[in-house]
Amino acid sequence: MGQRTTSRRAAALRKAREAKAARDAERLMRERQIEAALADFFESWGRAEQIRQEAGHRAKKILDYAEREARQADIDAGEAIRALRKLDQTNAEIAELCGLSVPIVRAMANNTPGDDPRDQKDERSVDTAHGHGREVGVEVEPDAGGAPLLGRGWPLTAGDEPEPYTSASSGQF
Repeated sequence: MGQRTTSRRAAALRKAREAKAARDAERLMRERQIEAALADFFESWGRAEQIRQEAGHRAKKILDYAEREARQADIDAGEAIRALRKLDQTNAEIAELCGLSVPIVRAMANNTPGDDPRDQKDERSVDTAHGHGREVGVEVEPDAGGAPLLGRGWPLTAGDEPEPYTSASSGQF
């Protein structure tokens, strides 16, 4: 009778180990799937962050380039505002004509090239290829106060922006 009990016990243990082995294999496979899914997540998350950072750097370069290119246009806009004033137009009339607020018109009319420290040019060159005879190469620094800028530092508030326009530009970023 002792022999039978031992063989029954051994058969029962074998059967239990087989059942447990299948369950252990299933658990191991599930853990590997979890590990693979987590690795996919972290890899994708890191790639998304890298893409966003690279896009941010490219966008900053584009914005810096655009600001440098727009500086002379801002100076020209201020000169046009001053020309309108010389034609006996009031700030209110100029603001209405240009789609700006009176404070912006006043700021543009009262600022002349050289008033803004960002107008200081380290490298000066004259754009004579197009017959403009203008100095180009103005460098721009961000506004220390974080205020939104219209070119030469005129702060904008809601509703102060003129209607958008498009211009032909041959520059590439």
